[in-house]
Amino acid sequence: MRRVVVTGIGVITPIGVGKEAFCRGLKRGTSGVGPISRFDTSSFSVKIAAEVKDWPPEDYPESDFLSLDRFIQFALVASHQAISDVRIKIDGSTRKRMGVLISSSKGGMETFEKVNKALIEKGPSETPPAFISNFLPSGASSLVAERLKSKGPISNVVSACATGTHSIMRAAELIKEGQAEVMLAGSSEASITPLILAGFSRMGVLSKRNKGTPSPFDKERDGFVIGEGAGVVVLESLEHALIRGTHIYGEIAGYAWGADAHHMTHFSLCGDSIAWVIKGALNKAGLFSSDLDYINAHGTATQQNDRVETLALKKALGRDVYSIPISSTKSMTGHLLGAAGSVEFIACLLALERNFIPPTINYQHPDPDCDLDYTPNKAREKEIENAISLSFGFGGHIGALIVKKMTVR
Repeated sequence: MRRVVVTGIGVITPIGVGKEAFCRGLKRGTSGVGPISRFDTSSFSVKIAAEVKDWPPEDYPESDFLSLDRFIQFALVASHQAISDVRIKIDGSTRKRMGVLISSSKGGMETFEKVNKALIEKGPSETPPAFISNFLPSGASSLVAERLKSKGPISNVVSACATGTHSIMRAAELIKEGQAEVMLAGSSEASITPLILAGFSRMGVLSKRNKGTPSPFDKERDGFVIGEGAGVVVLESLEHALIRGTHIYGEIAGYAWGADAHHMTHFSLCGDSIAWVIKGALNKAGLFSSDLDYINAHGTATQQNDRVETLALKKALGRDVYSIPISSTKSMTGHLLGAAGSVEFIACLLALERNFIPPTINYQHPDPDCDLDYTPNKAREKEIENAISLSFGFGGHIGALIVKKMTVR
């Protein structure tokens, strides 16, 4: 079976744009949460989010950049970063074996809401010709592929907040299957909009404190904070990467996905489905629970999710789990929804390369039901060989993705 490695990183987050800024934010325990600036929140009970700051960048690459939906802008810039990072020569032969799988769980919601408002107020003549291409969740993959002229597999995975993790898994599978040598993989989301804020607020899953949040695994946690951003990685077959002599961040060692099949908006209290997926990823990687050095938890800061995730980790990893550092980087970035999994995978790659554990900030009140090592409030240095990133989504989506330091054998 072909081995798949990560050779390039591009990342857009509320705590830093680009891998160096993002890494600094993780190490410092930076919070990206603040008052919503993109629309009037006076009629909303929730008034905070984790917005990407100083956007658009001054050096955006395309002349039509500002006409694109924000989630496509994020994807284009993250892709450009990843390609620049890997320094790959994109010529005719490369394009035939390069694919794009940059997904979004919601697509162009900002575009949709603006166009829908204009349609109601002024009629259909106000609908721009580019509305559909700007709105489709597949728009990011399509436009990146068009700009790169890549002819390999192109797709979009939609699995709620597990979208990013599942996208990277599927891209790795395409390389393992021999359908591509190189894949741009990840996800992008820009859903800090009135409709999405109202929807999640009515669901009762958002923090209503409007300050000092979110607080994953803290006893007084009260929900997540919506964020936005994108994470894109360059995946290559090991053979292709070695021929090029490029830097390798890590190897995708194992992964698994599954369904809870319990409820559309919450997971079963026993945590068995999550535990089963974690065990499946370890089995595929050929690792034992004691081999894990870091767990990037889904950690949304909802009461039930954090409790169930903790229980699932105990069931999957046994007593070993008490000695494995865990963190929820959502405490810093907010919940990036469909982009969460890819950005959190990149957090694992940076932790692996630079030997540190990102913190879980805003952790003040230990919960007896969540009694593991969540790396409270401060990053720590640690040699890391193997890390696992966990993602769950409404509808019962589950994904576990393991990355390990590169060894050639």
